[in-house]
This record gives sequence, C-alpha cells and structure tokens, in this order.
Amino acid sequence: MKRIYFLLAVTLTITMINAQTTLLSEDFSSITTGNNTTTSGSSTSWNGNANFPTVVAAYQAGGSVKLGSGSASGSITSKSLDLSTDGGDFKVEFDVKGWTTVEGTILVDVTGLSQQSYTYSAVMAGSFEHVSLTFTGGSANSTVKISTSDKRAFIDNVVVVTNVVPSAPPSCTTFISPENEGEIFTGNVTFSWNAAAGATSYKLIIGTFSGGQDVLQETLISGTTYTMPLAIGTYYANVTPTNSEGDAENCEDNEIEFTVIEQEWLGIVINEIYGGGGNTNAPWKNDFIELYNNSSSPKILTGAYIRQASGTGNFNATALPSPITIPAGGYYLIQADTSGNVGSDLPTPDFTISLNLGVGSGKIALTTDNATITSATGANVIDLVGWGTTANMYEGSGPAPGVSGNITSISRTNGIDTNDNAADFKTGTPIPTNSSASLDCTTFISPEDNGEVNVGDVTFSWNAVTGATGYKLKIGTASGNDDILSETLISGTTYTMSLAIGTYYANVTPTNGDIDAKNCEDNEIEFEVVNPPAPDCTTFIYPTNNATINAGDITFSWNAVAGATAYILKIGTFSGGNDVLPATPITETSTVVPLAVGTYYANVTPTNSGTDAENCEDSEILFTVVNPPAPDCTTFIYPTNNTTINAGNVTFSWNAATGATGYKLIIGSTSGDDDVLPETQVLETTYTTPLAVGTYYANVTPTNDGGDAENCEDKEIEFEVVTPPESAGEIIGWDANGVTGYGSSPFAPTTLAEHLTVTGLTRGSGLGTSGGLPQMLGEELLHHH
Repeated sequence: MKRIYFLLAVTLTITMINAQTTLLSEDFSSITTGNNTTTSGSSTSWNGNANFPTVVAAYQAGGSVKLGSGSASGSITSKSLDLSTDGGDFKVEFDVKGWTTVEGTILVDVTGLSQQSYTYSAVMAGSFEHVSLTFTGGSANSTVKISTSDKRAFIDNVVVVTNVVPSAPPSCTTFISPENEGEIFTGNVTFSWNAAAGATSYKLIIGTFSGGQDVLQETLISGTTYTMPLAIGTYYANVTPTNSEGDAENCEDNEIEFTVIEQEWLGIVINEIYGGGGNTNAPWKNDFIELYNNSSSPKILTGAYIRQASGTGNFNATALPSPITIPAGGYYLIQADTSGNVGSDLPTPDFTISLNLGVGSGKIALTTDNATITSATGANVIDLVGWGTTANMYEGSGPAPGVSGNITSISRTNGIDTNDNAADFKTGTPIPTNSSASLDCTTFISPEDNGEVNVGDVTFSWNAVTGATGYKLKIGTASGNDDILSETLISGTTYTMSLAIGTYYANVTPTNGDIDAKNCEDNEIEFEVVNPPAPDCTTFIYPTNNATINAGDITFSWNAVAGATAYILKIGTFSGGNDVLPATPITETSTVVPLAVGTYYANVTPTNSGTDAENCEDSEILFTVVNPPAPDCTTFIYPTNNTTINAGNVTFSWNAATGATGYKLIIGSTSGDDDVLPETQVLETTYTTPLAVGTYYANVTPTNDGGDAENCEDKEIEFEVVTPPESAGEIIGWDANGVTGYGSSPFAPTTLAEHLTVTGLTRGSGLGTSGGLPQMLGEELLHHH
C-alpha cells in the first residue's frame, strides 16, 4: 500500500518519556517512490539514511523499505546506539509484511547478544503486522540489524526504546490532520496527530457518527500516522494514547468532525501521447495529447495547465481554456506541433498548443497551476506521465515504455490509472480521439430485469452497440459483484453458462479495445434462477391402451412434452405397478423392453429439474403380450424338386417366411425321414452340408414363438445327388456344326448342346465355335480351363 504522510520530518534525536528512552525512530517517510501492495513494486535501490547507514539489497517501497529480492535476502543495520542505558533492557519494534507469500522469517541481530527471530504471517495484500522484541544486556556502541532469512519482506516504523515501564498512563493528544470541521479530498486520507508524552501506541477509531467506529474499529497504531481510503461523506475520528499503565483519560473531547469531498477534476487522466507527427511514415500530421475522464460523472478542469519537458529537462507551462468539462467516459484532444507534412489531419482538436513532444522519451503533466512540479505526486499534479529510459520523473515503479519511430504512441490500457506509468501504459498505433467520440452502453435482451429463468444453461444476450468490438460481461450474487463470472471479454452478443437456483446480478459493458462505455452500471439486471414449472403429461404412441402385441423386444414410444428433460417409465403386472420395470428416467421418447406373454400396465411421467408432471396416472395403458401366430410354410430355392445336383458340399436355400424367427430343416433318404440330417434349427435361410451320391428328401419348416408352420409336408422336395463330370480332358474334339461323338465315358452326349450342358461349357468359351476350333488336345484343354 502506498503511504502518503503529512509529516515528513523524521525524529532522529533521543527523547525521554516518563523515564523511557527512545533511542531510534524511523518511519521511512522520506521514501516516496515504489508501491508495497503490488508485485510491481519499486526495483530502485535504497541507499540508507542517518538512522540506517548500512543496507544490503534494500529497495524503495513508498513509505517503507523492501528487504531482499526474488533470489537473495536483504538487511538494514542501524547507526551506533548506546543500549546500556536503563540496565541494558530495551525493545526493538517494527512493522512487517511479506511478498505475495511469506518467504521466511525476520532476523534481529544486536551487537553482543543472541539473535532473535520473528515468524510473521502478513502478506503484501494485507496490513502490516506489528512486532515487539525484548532484549537484555545491551551495551554501548551497539547496532541493530534487521534482515530477512530468505528473499523479500517489507519493513516499516522501526523503533528502539529502553524497556522501562511507564509510571502512569499518557495524556491525550490532538489531531494535526485532518482539521476539525475541515474538508479533504476523497481517496487515501492520512490521519496524523501529535506525540503524547508516555504513549507507546495510539488507539484510533473512525465512524460516520460521533463516537462511532463503523468505518474503522479501534486500531492500535505504533506511530503517529495512519492512512486509509475514504469515500465522499462526513466522518468523526478520535485517537487515544495508551501505554502499559492504561489509556489516556477523557480524550472524547478531542474528537474531530470532517468532510470528504470529491476533487472537481478527479478521474481526468492523460490517456495518450504521440510525438511523431509529420515525420517520415507518420500516420498523423501533428503530435497530440489526449485527456480522458475515466470516472462515472462529468469532471471540470478550471485553471489547468499542460506541462511538457524532455526526459531530464524542466517543465514548461501552457494554460488550457477554463473551464473544461469532460463528460464521463469522454475525451479532450490537444493538438501539438508538426515536424513535417506527412500523415493525415487529426480529428478536430479541442485545443491547439505550440509544443514539440518528441518521440523516444519525455514527460507530460496536467497540473492545477503553473507552480514548480516537485514530484509526480505533488499537490498541484492532476496526472503525470514519464516515458522512455531517460525520464527522471514518473508515477509508480517506473516510466511508461519509450517508442521508436514515428508510427507509435503510448496509451493507457482501457483508461485505467493505478498511478504506475510502467504498468498503466502500452505502445501501439496512435488513435487520437476528440470530445465528440463516445461509446454507448447496451441493454440486455435476456434475461429480463427482475425476470425468472430456468435452472441450468442460461443464455445472456444483449443489443449490439455501434463501434464496439467486444463486451465485458460480469455476473455476481450481489449488485456490482463478479463472484460468479469475473469480467470476461466476449466478441459477440451472447454468452451461455450454467447457473444454479438463486438471485443474480449481471452487467455488460461495450468496449472497442481502447475505451469502455461509461455509466453502464445503471443497466445492471437482477434476475432469479428457478426450477422450471412441471411439464404436462404425455400419451403413448405404442403400445396403445388395450392393445395386443407380440412377445419379444417391444419398443415403447410416447409423445414429446414441452419442458420435459426426461421421462420416467414404469411397467408392472398390476395397475400402478413397477415389478417388471422400476421407474426409470429416459431422456428420449422411446425405449426397448423385452416382454414375455402376459398382461401388463405401463405409465410414463414427464419430468424436469423442477419436478414431475402431475396426475399422470390417468395416462396408464393396459396391454396384452401374446405369442405371435405361427408363420406360413416356405419353398426351396435350391435344390428344387426332382433336380440332379453334384455330390459334395450342398447349400440349401429357401424363401424367407413372414413372421419366422427360425427354420427347422430335415434331410432323409426316404420321404419324411431325417436319417441324413435330424431336425436342425437354422436362423438364416441357408444351410450347407456335405451329401454323397444318392436320392434325398428335404423339408424345411418355419417357426417362431407362436409355433411351427403347419402342413409343410407338402413342400418336401426329392432330388438326386450324382458324381460330378470328369475333367474335360476326356473330350477329344468336336465339330461346331453338330457332328456326333462328343465325349467318352462316363458321359457321351449325342449333340454339341447336350455336351456343353453336361460339361458346363457354352459357346464363346473358346471350345470349338465356328471358325475358332482348337487345333490340338492341349489347346482344347487350355480353352476348357
């Protein structure tokens, strides 16, 4: 936390208080750079002072000192102290907190005494933790060394005092700042008061009513200053000195009342600086400075000045028109000089000054007067930007990045001001924006403000805004909060996420990458996520009530119902029962259930995350499951009745019979017999079995759960199995014109056609067609095969 002190003087002398001696007191108030509440704290070394002349790895941290770095410990060693007074008993007190995590302990070494250590728990984002260590046996010409055991920690308010118990409570004190009935500006307010004789610490309270502490509950402070942020309003503060003997008495009369007001110009920042105007490759003909109001209300500049200097030079001063009003989220474009005639004219400037801003490094300040600027946080400074490596004045941890060439400017990221030039600014394409530029807010299409949406996936949608390239959406459980969805950049105008039951607040802010729309808080919506209403009942498509259906795999189906996310199906053997299928949620509108012969009851109830459809008992259906009717007989495709086939593996095939789930095949050597193939259940319509030469009878009977086909005996076939013809090598020749004698035993066809039939040859196969007779036996065999 950056600390601002109204009292900058450091008391270095030894002060006697009720026989207690303060040997050293150091609040590091002379360190005005750095920031110990963010990871971008100062990396500028601190070289020590009169109280701590010897330092190792010590760095400036804005009102405190940082000991150590990310890879090494650090230390500060005091000047020579006489620790032998009061019998050599003394205390070393200081405030400490760590980095983003605690990286070790604090070690305190005193000349000639045993080292003491302190393990702290406070980290950067929190408040300092107060430490008090007691030593015995101090000697003259001693030093006190405070160091980190490993890496980084912040140290503040170091005090070394003799350990003498005060003889009485201290007296009251009075405030130095704020003044009673005075006014101060909103932001970090530093309270300071006079030291009270005998006090070892002070109890400070702040409230919105006399005697109240609703703003700051009683807080024990070791020094005489305390800084905290305060918003606009009227406050009451009181501080009570205390020591080991008790609190100062009757200090209520020293309570102060004061008012926190807003600075008229608070929120106006230097937003962009461009110094390459008119030079080679410059996109713009003139240099420019762009002001921006990043607050939610209009701001007024009265009697303000633009101050410009080189990186190491002194500031000049140019008065701005007075007054200037910049609306919330608004801009003010100041045109400066040109170095040539390259580039486009700027958008119409709001004001023109004669300044050459330079490119690589420099300083620009906006001030309330033309008095000397003593620091980046001087009382007359509204905003100050130092950029480039040579800048010797800047806000925060370092200067903004420098630019090279004439095509780049430095600008704030989304207009944000954390009082750290290094962190707040980026380089990029210059985009001059004048007072006529703006970006409107948008409004939600869904959900509606004060509306209700169903639990689950909720889609947020809003109206598109001209000029916006994205939208920053946040969702929380309280107004203005983002605990559900932290600010998220969305390129489109919709966003879907799952939400549980509860009350939510959502806000969306249009942006174009450089600026955000302002005052969009008023467009926040509040909505409720609730369970959806119960859906209506549905009706069965199949089976229907009182239907009779065949046993087996049964596909239950029903009509879809609006709002239903599932359907609870149950089947039983009695009304309302679920002994066959317990209540089962099904996400589709159909499912398959195998059922045997019997009488059944079925019911289906639509449901969603809210509840089930009501009174759906009336939609129950009654149906009967029976065996299907026996199928009809079938006929053989192969062999056919009274045919002759070759011996070997014979594949029987037959026509499929409607309703058949299988076929019973028998083969015998006499009619109706099954001595060759006993009755065999076949699921397909083919069956292969080897058969030798002989006469056979075959019959196939379709079957299903309803029984066998009846009277299929008439479909029996009789067929001959014969020896296959021998090789065509026994054929010695023939004439294509029908000469007899076309073969030898066992076949002797009397005609060419018969011969071709027996041997399986046809004309065109290369065997003796007219004009193409084989010339010898080898050629004939070749043609045959």
